[in-house]
Amino acid sequence: MSIQSDKTTQKLSQDIVLAGKWISERHWVPATGGNFSARLSQNTCLVTASGKHKGHLRPEDLVNISWINRSLTCAGKPSAEALLHTQIYDLDEKAQAIFHTHSVHTTVFSRLIDASAYSFQGRKMQKAIADNQSHEETMRTLHEVMRDDTTRKKQTKSRVYGV
Repeated sequence: MSIQSDKTTQKLSQDIVLAGKWISERHWVPATGGNFSARLSQNTCLVTASGKHKGHLRPEDLVNISWINRSLTCAGKPSAEALLHTQIYDLDEKAQAIFHTHSVHTTVFSRLIDASAYSFQGRKMQKAIADNQSHEETMRTLHEVMRDDTTRKKQTKSRVYGV
């Protein structure tokens, strides 16, 4: 690795550690739940190691992974959802970081709602979503079922769209 790459990796590691602490302090991620990553290059990223408390992360709790299609290469045991992160990076070259929190509130909500769409209105968190100027705008969450070609296991992916 070049000196510049080392500096970039160190900076991104610290950013993930600080974000993990900040997110955990707000109770948006339960202990070892969730998984975080940051892109290093087109096909490499740092991702949280499996089983690490997101509020107590250290730079050594991040795994440097590289991928080609659905084949991951890394030293260490990355989050079980590392492949999901790499697929998002492959789908959107502008994606630079992913903070998948598994928050208790959204997990419970997803288990209670039996619908393919749900409208959100009047929630302050909506302003954090790209292209949303206020929490007065209506948001709709759509769930897509994705199939993993190798295991054919169904996974639910949420995307938020402005209505």
